[in-house]
Formats: sequence, structure tokens, C-alpha cells
Amino acid sequence: MSLTEIPRWLLTNFAANKEIGNALWGKLFSGGFTGPPSDWYGGLIASIEAWPDEPEAVTSWSSQVLDYLRHQRDAAKLEESERDY
Repeated sequence: MSLTEIPRWLLTNFAANKEIGNALWGKLFSGGFTGPPSDWYGGLIASIEAWPDEPEAVTSWSSQVLDYLRHQRDAAKLEESERDY
């Protein structure tokens, strides 16, 4: 998954608008998956880390997303180990 031109433009030009960041956050997490949740979170992390150099506003937003995803992945791994997933 790569960041398309419209979200990049929105984040770059409206970085202070939390509603835009939240809407993009929601879009990122929409959809479904199968398998262990930690794998899904790991895939999102890998996709975002593979983004090329981005403007500061995008990097700031994606840094927050990555922090959240890493936390969720780690929590999912713990739960999976306890459930013998």
C-alpha cells in the first residue's frame, strides 16, 4: 500500500486539521483480514515504512500511526501467544 497523491496533498496542506488526519486514519484501518492480527498489523507497518521520503506533515502523521500499529501488533502477539493462535 502506498500513499496516493490526494492523501499526501491533504496531509501536507491541512496538517493542523485533525479531522483530515482522523479520516485518513480510518481509511487506513478499513477493510478486513484473515489470520493472526499481529500479521495484519505487521503488514501495515511494513507498508508504511516502505513509503519514500515524504513531506514533514506526512512523516509526522505516519509516525503517530506507526507508534499505534506497533503497540497494537505487540499486544496482539501477546494475546496470540496466550491463546496458542
